[in-house]
Amino acid sequence: MQRSLFSIILLSSVLVTACGSNPSGPLPQGEQSVTGILKPLAFSLHRRGTHVLLQQGIPLFDVESAAVNLHVHEGERVTLKGVIEPNTDATALPVLVARSLMIASGSMLYHTVPFPLLQISFDVPTDWTSHAEDEFAQFTASGSSEPLLTLFLQPIAGSDFETGAAAHATVTRTPFSIGSKRAIRAIDAVTGAETISIDRGIDPSIAPEKRVITLVFVAFSPSDETMAEIQAHVEHSLRAVGQFSSSSASINQKKSSSSASASAGQPCGGIAGILCPAGFYCAVTDPKNNIGVCRAF
Repeated sequence: MQRSLFSIILLSSVLVTACGSNPSGPLPQGEQSVTGILKPLAFSLHRRGTHVLLQQGIPLFDVESAAVNLHVHEGERVTLKGVIEPNTDATALPVLVARSLMIASGSMLYHTVPFPLLQISFDVPTDWTSHAEDEFAQFTASGSSEPLLTLFLQPIAGSDFETGAAAHATVTRTPFSIGSKRAIRAIDAVTGAETISIDRGIDPSIAPEKRVITLVFVAFSPSDETMAEIQAHVEHSLRAVGQFSSSSASINQKKSSSSASASAGQPCGGIAGILCPAGFYCAVTDPKNNIGVCRAF
């Protein structure tokens, strides 16, 4: 009986360590291969890691890499290979220093849904059903009536581009770009719901009340890795066509070497929310004021 009790306690300790608590024992030695959902981490001066790797919604390792562009794989299920090192913050998770990244294989099939009048398209699972018009769409899982993704148009006023942080203190907003247009990703820390807004810009052919394209994803449990993968795929597949972009660009569009040299180092962020060009991210140098410089992916 005593031996059985000891075994249960030992197994519980192993499970707690595997679920992401900071292990008290020695870290695994040599190259490790770990699969999970990759998510961004808030900037910190006190711990290592730009990202975190989740399994069933539970943090497993903080992640950093000088060899792999982690930014473009946020939200995806990936297999990382690298070494595991202690974090500078003893209370934080160990750090997986990634040397290589592979997209973990999945069975989900997708097809592209175009919106010609909006000059935009993106991928959704083939087993999703849709009610789509030129300026509105809802997508549901087969056999369900609950919309998993909704697209609509709205004016710039009242959108995430102009909503003050004080109005929704639980919402984190991250600016980025899609093609030649500015965009913003908003995540509600309470519900987990995510919204992507795309500013179509000032154009005589665009009615002011239809300036912003908004995509709203349903909130889902952090342990729902299938929905996390689908959401990441939809986001990464967002494409602009025609006049919406100078070249059929995606979020991960890369600039030429000449353009890169011109854009690298330009200021970004700040109270004005200055965005970097496509192919660049804002490397924060002043966390207090959220000011940084543009660097190539």
